[in-house]
Amino acid sequence: MKTLKELYNIDVKVKWPNDILLNRKKIAGIICEKINNLVVVGIGINTNFEENELKELSNIATTIKTSTKLKIDNEIL
Repeated sequence: MKTLKELYNIDVKVKWPNDILLNRKKIAGIICEKINNLVVVGIGINTNFEENELKELSNIATTIKTSTKLKIDNEIL
């Protein structure tokens, strides 16, 4: 959340238990899975899709590009 604010000046909020929201739309998700004695954490962030490419999800999901009008360099993020 801090990185998104610092790099792209967007404020996101956590929706329990694993969604990250921007303007009430999902912009990222976090998943945790326990494997033996380890916990694996994965993070997915919607970066460069246009909202119209999300089709039926466009009313509940968004992307950084849609909000900032910037093409996001995923390696930097």
